[in-house]
Amino acid sequence: MACTHHKFMALFFLGALLALAVSSWGQSPVALREQATKQMEARNWTAASALYSEIVRANPYSATQWHNYGYALHRSKQYEEAIRAWEKADELGFGWSSRQEAWMWEEAWVWSVGRGVPAYNIARAQAMLGHREQALRSLAQALKQGFNRDDTVRNEPDFAAIRQDARFRALLGIPAPGLSREEQWRFDLDYMARRMEHVHVNLYRKVSRKRFQGEVSRLKHRLPGLTDHQIVVEIMRIIAMAGDGHTHLLWPDTGPYAMPKFPIGFYRFKDGLFVNAAPPAFAAAVGGRVIRIGDKSVEEASKAVEPLCSVDGPMGYLAEVPRLLCSPHVLEAVGIIKDTARVPLVLEKADGSRTTVELTLSPPDVKGPWVTLNAAAKSALPLYRWHPDDFYWFEPLPEARLIYFQFNTVANKKDESFDAFCHRMMAFARTSHAENLVIDLRHNGGGDSSLNKALLQELLLNDTINRKGHLFTIIGRDTFSAAMNLVCDLESRTSTLFVGEPTLSGPNFAGQFNPITLPCSHLTLSCTSLNWQLSFSSDRRRWIEPDIVAELSSQDEANNQDPALQAILRILHEGSPVVKDYSGPGQDRVVFWKSLR
Repeated sequence: MACTHHKFMALFFLGALLALAVSSWGQSPVALREQATKQMEARNWTAASALYSEIVRANPYSATQWHNYGYALHRSKQYEEAIRAWEKADELGFGWSSRQEAWMWEEAWVWSVGRGVPAYNIARAQAMLGHREQALRSLAQALKQGFNRDDTVRNEPDFAAIRQDARFRALLGIPAPGLSREEQWRFDLDYMARRMEHVHVNLYRKVSRKRFQGEVSRLKHRLPGLTDHQIVVEIMRIIAMAGDGHTHLLWPDTGPYAMPKFPIGFYRFKDGLFVNAAPPAFAAAVGGRVIRIGDKSVEEASKAVEPLCSVDGPMGYLAEVPRLLCSPHVLEAVGIIKDTARVPLVLEKADGSRTTVELTLSPPDVKGPWVTLNAAAKSALPLYRWHPDDFYWFEPLPEARLIYFQFNTVANKKDESFDAFCHRMMAFARTSHAENLVIDLRHNGGGDSSLNKALLQELLLNDTINRKGHLFTIIGRDTFSAAMNLVCDLESRTSTLFVGEPTLSGPNFAGQFNPITLPCSHLTLSCTSLNWQLSFSSDRRRWIEPDIVAELSSQDEANNQDPALQAILRILHEGSPVVKDYSGPGQDRVVFWKSLR
């Protein structure tokens, strides 16, 4: 009876597959892909593989579809066939594509952006077939090609049969038990150097391999004479040698290697480095221009920490140096101070007099409300300070027929997608007869660049706003990553005028966050795996420059003034000199630019 039942079930599933195949005959390629995607989302792997078989037969040119076919075959335990499909995907250059189906983004390996993915998947299938040697070779190939999800590999169920193999442990950087302190750091440094070389899109673009590997070796020899925090700072310096803002050590806030900061805020205004915020214990320091930190002048201290900064260009130092100067461990490691418990800070007050404030990590009232540079301002808080933590929001200024739009993070909010927000904002612009739009990207450190198209589409459909002298974009030292992608699109595809400071990056930059966790210390770094070429290959600009320079001074901050928005409102009131001086093709913008101080 059981045998009859099994035969019946086998015939049932065979009949279902035949029915599915018959139903797919004559369907359009788009309909077939949609049907296959639905089967993948429902985890109906056998049905999905039958559909993908039809898809790749009709269109054998798509690396993505061959990859999907291999994935469905693998999940339905057809390992030999899966290997052949993934080999075809690799031959066709499988990589990241905006056309990848939604189900793929649920898989951890897809964040490798295609690099090494076919070899990784082939290794999984070979391991399931019991082909140990081939699986280890394919896995080594995947890691060397840049597959960057080491935790995924360590926990991959398909590798259960080879997980205890010494070669597998060596590939994944799994340390032997009982290592000494120095042995653990050396293990981490070797692993870091190897994985950065594999994962980074071009690790030796700005530093030679000889120098980079030489610095790693020197640090390994110096380990016995360094404290753990000094080692962390040295690792930060080595990582920064890659020369891009996406390749950096993630600052450890907790754990044995935490890097605490003095409770004080520094900001580099156009007139110098100032204390712009502090708890009540250090209230006397707020508003002071920094003259000396420890034994060094502010210029010497800034130069000493610059090699620790992972930046794309000069504007990155304006953003990163003030943050590092708040860290006692950084100051001690680069020779600015000797005592991390107390640091003298020499400040110049507004009247020209000087005072010394002694910084400590734990003043008694550090948890109370901080005193800010604008605490005594008589004017209202400027718009750009209203909601800096909100992903995106807008405020109409009817008297100027203008909408001020602050875009702080390229991501969807839970209650409203960015697409829906852009549609709502531009609909409001039409019904309110707004003729001008300000896009403020000063606080925007990036996110998912694929979302930017929602804003671009709305702008390209609005001829009232997308005109010279009516569309403005405020940029600055923190405009980075996906926000930088948007700036480049706005420059090439719209009539915007840029106002503020230069951007953190140039139009062609290395980007993409990829975490690498060191096996022993568990420190995590980001290592970029993509080149973004958003302009001509010959475009060597270090930033996208403002058409109208509007740099923030300490007095602007103290008085709640926004020179960028004020410059825009002045143009709208007086008439734009940029529009008047426009002379046609070849001069898209007249640049009012001056050198950075």
